[in-house]
Amino acid sequence: MKITNFKIKNYRAISKELSIDLTRRIIPLVGINECGKTTILQSIFCFDFNNDNLYDGRHLKNIDNLYSTAKSEPCKITAEISCTKEEYTQALINAKHKLPTDTHILLQEYITQPQTTLQITRSIIGERKQYTSENFMRFNRFEEYNTVCQSFIEMLPCTLYNDDFTERPVNEIDLTQPNSDWYIIFNKVFQSANKDYNLAELAKLDDRLRDSIIDDVETHLGKNLTDAWSNFSPFSDPPAGRAGKIITKLKLIENRLLISIKEENKAAPANFFYVTDRSKGFIWYYNLIMKILFNPKPTAKQGETIFLLDEPGSYLHESAQTELCKKIQDISKTHGTVIFCTHSSKLLNPRYIPLNNVIIVEKQKIVNRITINITPLPARPAGGLIKNDTKSIKTTTLQPIYEALLLPEFQSSIATDKIIIVEGIYDMYSLHIFGGLSDDIKILPSTGASAIVSNISYFIAYQKQYVALWDNDKARISNKKKATQIFGIYESQNFITLPNLNNMPKVRMEEMIAEEDYDMIKTALSLPVGTAYEVMIASLFFAKETVKNAILSELSEKTVRNFFTLKSDIYAIFNRFDLQT
Repeated sequence: MKITNFKIKNYRAISKELSIDLTRRIIPLVGINECGKTTILQSIFCFDFNNDNLYDGRHLKNIDNLYSTAKSEPCKITAEISCTKEEYTQALINAKHKLPTDTHILLQEYITQPQTTLQITRSIIGERKQYTSENFMRFNRFEEYNTVCQSFIEMLPCTLYNDDFTERPVNEIDLTQPNSDWYIIFNKVFQSANKDYNLAELAKLDDRLRDSIIDDVETHLGKNLTDAWSNFSPFSDPPAGRAGKIITKLKLIENRLLISIKEENKAAPANFFYVTDRSKGFIWYYNLIMKILFNPKPTAKQGETIFLLDEPGSYLHESAQTELCKKIQDISKTHGTVIFCTHSSKLLNPRYIPLNNVIIVEKQKIVNRITINITPLPARPAGGLIKNDTKSIKTTTLQPIYEALLLPEFQSSIATDKIIIVEGIYDMYSLHIFGGLSDDIKILPSTGASAIVSNISYFIAYQKQYVALWDNDKARISNKKKATQIFGIYESQNFITLPNLNNMPKVRMEEMIAEEDYDMIKTALSLPVGTAYEVMIASLFFAKETVKNAILSELSEKTVRNFFTLKSDIYAIFNRFDLQT
């Protein structure tokens, strides 16, 4: 049984219904501060009544829309659920034990007509929180209705929320509070070390037996943390994986289990610290890993957990954030769905995070109120246009995505390098994909047509073989003329614009691709028809080689001819360099 979609309405500033598709395993939420990313995570978290008492229930408090003066409508969070007929039947059987006998005949009717899809809505009005479902409307009393819905929720994947800024682990476990999250986590730690270990019995055991169990658990927990932390330690040398050994220390004092940790590493003293005395980066990662390895929820199933990560890795250094990006991919493959919000380009690396999955979060004004709105990145207009336009405005909302798409700083270390300077990152992607250029040619993306002029001097100074390539329109031709005035006629032999084989008013890199090829490429990549050119090209650039090769084999004659002509123009310049040397 799993959730395929969440629909959220009237939760804080979400006054207009928005939908989160959970059929994708990684869902990044990107937006400026105060745009509503955390609101979306918390609205999902409050659907499951098992979460009500966690984090002091703050996700259920103050949920009115403070941007509206109108009376707040009931908050509704709806989960679309898919299940097998057997799971559907089992959920109703579970409910049967909690329902009065006068409902059993009706319940049996539902059992004999099992479904594979249903919707359950949680409505929140003040202190009242109730579940409803059109699938079970024949129940007359609210308590019955609620019980049936909750029996399905008990079988759903659990939802874990990890807040980078406010959540902190504990230094000790109170053995008299068996319902606390960290008690449950550490009980699972004990039972994963040995299924016969039980935290509740620890204080009652003989001293020698208790010491043996604690020693065994310390070793087991330390190994798990060492394996998990090895790629994230601030003392790691590239490549990652050289961190020190994590050693845990557990000490029982009356009914309190004290927890401290040390790391054996040459770069730091091997002293024990309480968990909360460790670095903020370690504390965050410890929180996440403990909940993944020792999931506290009774409904946790392998591969089905929904992880809600609020600004993950904010306290990690850059190389650790890169490793975390890989970890998010790993979590999505083996542990469940990951929905996370971020401002970091390191956590949007297209090699691990599919660009098609990115959701842009923004606040919009509707009549006399503000609402949170979401737009999948492939459907977002580029510079106000939806189709085939590179006039992108690098807003603060999209900045992490632009930064994530940029390749590492250009390295000029080989005297024989051949370099093409282009206007931007998407021109670079297109040339790599369609240009048919040899591996000894490097492509440097600039930050616009005028930036090419600035970059030319760099390659002249280092005596590089280079080609400066502009789009073919009035503005770009103007920059080409400016470069000629600055660097002279001789250097201008290295300056070219895109070929115009069809007498078009302007030729940018996107016009080099035939109209029919856009439709073919988007279909092959499962992109919406209105996907912006930038997203399409970036998605193709990072696609698997088999997919890329299949697309290239289907290109129209027009596209092939355009790029063949461009390749010939480029090689004509590099051949001239070869003749001169």
